[in-house]
Amino acid sequence: MKKITHGFLVALLVLFGSEIIFAQETSVNLLLLRKLDKLPGVQVAKYEQSTADFFELHVLQPLDHSDPGKGSFTQRVFVSHRGMKQPVVLVTEGYAAAYAD
Repeated sequence: MKKITHGFLVALLVLFGSEIIFAQETSVNLLLLRKLDKLPGVQVAKYEQSTADFFELHVLQPLDHSDPGKGSFTQRVFVSHRGMKQPVVLVTEGYAAAYAD
C-alpha cells in the first residue's frame, strides 16, 4: 500500500511540476512576444514553437534616415529565441535567412 501511495505522490509531483515549468516557459514566451509586438515599426508576422521560439518580424525602415519623405521598405528579420540567459545570434544572409531556425 505504501508503494502505491508513494508512486501516486511521485506521479502527481512530476505531473504538476512539469505543468509549472511549462507555464513559466509559456509566460516568458508571451512576455517576449508582447515586447516584440510593442516595438515601434515592428510587426510580428509569424510565431512558432519548436526547440526554440521562432519569430518572423517585419520592420519598417526608411529609405533615407535623413529624409523620411523618400519612402520606406519592410525588412524581414528572423529571431530564434532559446532563453533569456542565452546569447543572441544574428543571421544576416538575406533571402535565405529563414533556415536560421
